[in-house]
Amino acid sequence: MGNAAAVKAAGLQGKVSIFTSGGGERSQCAKVADGEYFAYVSYNAALQSRDLNTMIKFLLQSRTPAGTIKTNLFNTLDVITKDKPRPTACYSLQDLKS
Repeated sequence: MGNAAAVKAAGLQGKVSIFTSGGGERSQCAKVADGEYFAYVSYNAALQSRDLNTMIKFLLQSRTPAGTIKTNLFNTLDVITKDKPRPTACYSLQDLKS
């Protein structure tokens, strides 16, 4: 049973707020609009995978010996609430395939 279902089964809707996070899948963002989640923090897995692929290509093309480059990649976190929807922070797999 998920968090939202547990809160509903316990009769605690409106008394307990669910905060969760994930990669930005549209179905999860929709749960904020539906009131199942109070807030959803999207870390945008699609952008993270792009960054990871770019870093792998860079390292393979640079022929730098292992362990000689230290770097970090950062991405933004989008906090999505009913009052602050972020439609561009959510996607579906179908969007990425097209």
